Amino acid sequence: PRHDLLLDEVLLRRGKHAEAARRLEPRYRKHPQNADLAGLYARALDALGRRAKAVVAYARRLRLVPTDPRAALRMGTLLLAQGDALHASQIAAAGSRSHPRHAGLRVLNARALLRRGRLAGAQKAANAALQIKPEQVAGWLVLARIQIGLGERTEAERSVQRGLTYDRQRVDALRLLASLRAARGAPNLAVITLKRALAVQPDNPTLLNAIATQRFRLGQTSLAI
Repeated sequence: PRHDLLLDEVLLRRGKHAEAARRLEPRYRKHPQNADLAGLYARALDALGRRAKAVVAYARRLRLVPTDPRAALRMGTLLLAQGDALHASQIAAAGSRSHPRHAGLRVLNARALLRRGRLAGAQKAANAALQIKPEQVAGWLVLARIQIGLGERTEAERSVQRGLTYDRQRVDALRLLASLRAARGAPNLAVITLKRALAVQPDNPTLLNAIATQRFRLGQTSLAI
């Protein structure tokens, strides 16, 4: 019944993912052609970190509703996290054809193509995403990683800096910028950049270790310890 689906949606929005999954599972199994059940169950499993089962549910949802951009984005993202870059890029590309203005799907495609070593295609997808939504920081970061793969480190640094204009506290962007500055022989700038990230995440051990490494490079051994 429709009111059951509405209750399931309410539970998901309230963060009660386990309860939603328990309610949805028997109906999902009983009604394999119900696209709404497949989508809701996939979201519940996804939120619970049950990735393999979430991928199966998202696949059912996409079989029933091939043009669902949310399902395509999440399924592709999960597949990429599992190391299946080929299928992730195929899903992202199909989703982009159905929704050419969906920047997130194009970023996903760029990430997947980068993972496959298809740098030219990845760069094209990243640039397309940024034309649609230039404020999407993830697009600038994947473009920077593509440029690193192409040996264009100066351009990569500029891309990260462009992304940071939209979110100055984005820690993964600051870490990438710091690594680029360290690689070009500017450990002092790398430390300054890492300190900006540390101000956002003061207990992050990765950041603390990275700062210590750069201080050793600067000969600041007393500060590195």
